[in-house]
Amino acid sequence: MRLFIGIPLAPAVREALNEQISPWRVLFPRVRWVKSSLWHLTLHFLGSVPVEDARWFCQCLEESPLTDKIRGATLSFTETGHFRHGRRGVLWTGIAPDPGLLDLHRLLSTLLREADLPCDERPFSPHITVGRVPTTRYREMERLFREYFSGRKLFLPSQPATPVVLYESQLTKQGPIYTPLFRREI
Repeated sequence: MRLFIGIPLAPAVREALNEQISPWRVLFPRVRWVKSSLWHLTLHFLGSVPVEDARWFCQCLEESPLTDKIRGATLSFTETGHFRHGRRGVLWTGIAPDPGLLDLHRLLSTLLREADLPCDERPFSPHITVGRVPTTRYREMERLFREYFSGRKLFLPSQPATPVVLYESQLTKQGPIYTPLFRREI
């Protein structure tokens, strides 16, 4: 199973973000825009994990004192940006590094290590991926992204950093399918 832990966007946030990026969809028609129903904050990408380990981790999440340790974590949206990731470019909207959100990320890192599951050790850079660009197009469009997309302030409502969801991610030619396996309010 290909797994990640994330926080889905609240409907009001999705609606506001969808409205605010719609002009860029017209300006950049060759970008593969992520469906708004799939927008989420990735807290940890686990990659391929055996089914038994996924079940075990769900139990760990259920028994974890997440709600006792993390209170008031908030997703507050900042600005737009872009970066290269592997063979493609990513267009994103940033999320302020709220202390509660950073604590949540650290707590999940500890749980993953204790469960002997993959834990991404790169610095946590909270963002929502809104579009992807294949490598050849990214190189030719990078200047346009810098000029018209990056650094734009978005006016979105903030939302509590909840629920925490363990998702299975299936990649298809039509796009990814995210199936929630476990959901925990915090």
